[in-house]
This record gives sequence, structure tokens and C-alpha cells, in this order.
Amino acid sequence: VGPIDERLFLNKTDGWRYDEMPCDKEVYIQGLNAINAIGSHLYDLAFKDLNKIQQNEILNLVQQEEIPENCWPAFSAQLFFEEVLAECTEIYYSLPEVQLSIGYAGMADVPAWTEIKLNDSEKIERLVAAKFQSSSRDEKI
Repeated sequence: VGPIDERLFLNKTDGWRYDEMPCDKEVYIQGLNAINAIGSHLYDLAFKDLNKIQQNEILNLVQQEEIPENCWPAFSAQLFFEEVLAECTEIYYSLPEVQLSIGYAGMADVPAWTEIKLNDSEKIERLVAAKFQSSSRDEKI
């Protein structure tokens, strides 16, 4: 949540929003407060104090827009869920370790790939491929 918190603190946006949604900062404040309200309504606990199964249940309700009455603000819960999921996914896949884990080496082309020839691969690509293949084997064991 660090990058999201920092972005909101600095009043930065990704440059667009759904017309029906408030500004990013308000969407997060209202949406997270609403998720807490659902936790209180269903379990008499804040979201952070719920177990993982209960938290997942609440997030599924938000995703499906099946919110208990009077627990959600005047914008779409589905769109809120979509926005949070997209931002978290973008942040997660921006991590070089995650990119390596899926065999992507595109982040390694700075300043330039100097060894590449036709029908060949750069050294970093071979290293990433080897690492990805060995980690895939380890997971299957």
C-alpha cells in the first residue's frame, strides 16, 4: 500500500477516472471506510481484525456489488474494486523480482542491449530464462 498511500498524499493521479467516481483520494477514503463498515455490520469488527476468510468474503461482496444496505457510498463498488485491483496489480508487476519470476527481462535494457545478434538473445535474457526454468522446476517438486 506504500506506493498508493504516497500517490494519494502527493495528490497524484493516473490521469483518468470514471465519470461517476470522486477524485482518487476520496474514492480510497470512502471505499476503505465502507469496507470497514461492512466488517462492522457483518461481524462487529474492523476489516483489519477479521480473519482471512471473512476479509475475502467482504472483498467478494464489494466485487459483486452485493453490499449490505447503508454500507456503501454513492459510487459503484465494482468500479472501486476494479480500480484498486488494477493499481495493486500494476505496482506488483513493476517489481523486478516479480518480472523475473514470470520470465520477463524487459526492465534490463538500460542503457542498451549490446550483445544481441539476429536469432540470439542477450546474456541477461539467458540468465532470466535459466532462473525462471529452475524456479519453475522447484515449484513442481
